Amino acid sequence: MVKGQIVSDTIDINVSGRVDTSNIDVLNIYQLFKTYLQTRPDSIRVNSCWSKVEQDKGYKGNIALFYTPFYNLGADPKTIFSIWKPFVLSIEQEHKTKYKIRVALIKQNNDPDKLLTILNLNAVYENDKWVLQNTINDFIESWNKKSYKYLNYYFPPGYSFNVTLAAKSIHFCDSIAKELRINKVDTFSYFICSNPDQMGQLFGYDFFYLNYTSGLTIKWRNEIYSAQHAEFYPHEFMHMLFKTINNDSINYIVEEGLASFLGEFGTDKYRNQILLLAKDYLAKLPSYTLDNLLNNSASWNGYQTAYPTGSILAEIVYENAGFNGIRSLIVSSTINDQLIYDVICKITKMNKQQLEKEFRKKLYTYDLKYKK
Repeated sequence: MVKGQIVSDTIDINVSGRVDTSNIDVLNIYQLFKTYLQTRPDSIRVNSCWSKVEQDKGYKGNIALFYTPFYNLGADPKTIFSIWKPFVLSIEQEHKTKYKIRVALIKQNNDPDKLLTILNLNAVYENDKWVLQNTINDFIESWNKKSYKYLNYYFPPGYSFNVTLAAKSIHFCDSIAKELRINKVDTFSYFICSNPDQMGQLFGYDFFYLNYTSGLTIKWRNEIYSAQHAEFYPHEFMHMLFKTINNDSINYIVEEGLASFLGEFGTDKYRNQILLLAKDYLAKLPSYTLDNLLNNSASWNGYQTAYPTGSILAEIVYENAGFNGIRSLIVSSTINDQLIYDVICKITKMNKQQLEKEFRKKLYTYDLKYKK
């Protein structure tokens, strides 16, 4: 048995006493996982450590489903895994050609985010060697499937599928696609989960903390994950429709704002997000300027400013230029804050000062009308 720390060339890996490296398969799988961490798991490329069967499915992004939320940390793997050190909890045999790997990512201090996640991966014997594999099929192989036009729903046994909401989903996507002049909506999968923890299991998380959320769209896999226990999720549908337009240079704030405006306008969730921003912006907190909101440097105050900021900008564009303006915003490069200004000012025929004035005015209107 092995206890303590095993040091690789670039990443320190702690190993539980349950990991029996006197077993040659366990040792090889441990070495495989260590090698994988050292070969840029964030990269979008063929990875010899990963199942060829999964890679041959033709996904256009990172094959490792667990890694998608890691991109939001905005750091390279070496940095991430030096802050949250991998601790291999177990490598246990499922059957002759399959092992389950469980890895905790843990800080060495007592911060509230000390435990980032507990990660599950499979190791399978494929083409005479051990390779890594996502665990999603371990769950959904027993799930049910229903297809509506281009939308494939997956849901667990015992779930009462709502045909009315499924039809509403298709109607919503078709209607928005028509307004945005999208000729064809890609076929995509939609996984219905009861709560975020069940959704996290599909990503490979025993403990879901990293990017804990109620919905996630993975564009390159053509997949939507919902923890809302429902067939209708217009915000996430918008991300799939944006993917069809195929603009890799759309800004995160712009995309999330458009998804919120087009998918959630008029809902309590939509209004409440804007009210949070209105309170801070109208109070003239030092970092709450439009410049800072657009370059993501406003101080953290318990919520993500990107959604309400982008929503208000989307409203301004729509009120000045309708769906033609919305489409122009979607297809334009808004990769940085200056481009956001340039594009929106061009669409609305405002200068920067006028745009900032209108932004404040709309926040004031929400605050006056909806503040409790």
